[in-house]
Amino acid sequence: MREKWGFYMEETEKNYTEATTAVDSGRSCLAEVLVEWSVRHYLVSNLEKQQVVKKMHVLQLMKLPLYLEGG
Repeated sequence: MREKWGFYMEETEKNYTEATTAVDSGRSCLAEVLVEWSVRHYLVSNLEKQQVVKKMHVLQLMKLPLYLEGG
């Protein structure tokens, strides 16, 4: 009986170690993905802001009076 108990304990420890390693690996991958996502989100957000500024500039230019040469 002790022999079986020792075998079960070794298997349990082995499975625990493998599971813990898998969780740590998954956590590491998730952290990398979140960092990459946040960088991309920041870049897209800045591009959107730039587009809004450009559109506002164009609208302001459209409101300016136009002067023709030689007039």
